[in-house]
Amino acid sequence: MKKLCEHHLATLEAARAEDWASGLREHLESCPECFELWRVQRTLSSLAKEMPASLPSPDLIWHRFQRQQKLARAVRPIRAVEYLAAAAAVGLGVFSLGPLLWRALDPLRAVDLASQLLDAGPLLLAGSSLLLAVLVSGIYSAWAEG
Repeated sequence: MKKLCEHHLATLEAARAEDWASGLREHLESCPECFELWRVQRTLSSLAKEMPASLPSPDLIWHRFQRQQKLARAVRPIRAVEYLAAAAAVGLGVFSLGPLLWRALDPLRAVDLASQLLDAGPLLLAGSSLLLAVLVSGIYSAWAEG
């Protein structure tokens, strides 16, 4: 075990009280052990000054923690349904719009596609709007959660 400097107790008391004797201050500048002790004491004192004067009671902290845990458990099924709805919306969109996009890639059927879109206009518009709304709400909920 490392032997401490004989002035370490006096250095510690002077650092706590911030009252330095002239000989002790000179010793502090020449002794690395006492200098390190002074640095640690100064750091701990500054941290102690930054701490709040009073902390909330442990019961209050515990009740807040329990409330947060209950809220997290209650929200879990809602998040699962939101993700399921978003996945269903994407699947519905791919299933309904996929064939139309496939036909749009064929230049010979472009005229046929335009007539089909005009025929299915109101239904396609309603489905696309619903799909967009579900996707936006799912993306927002995922963004707000994380």
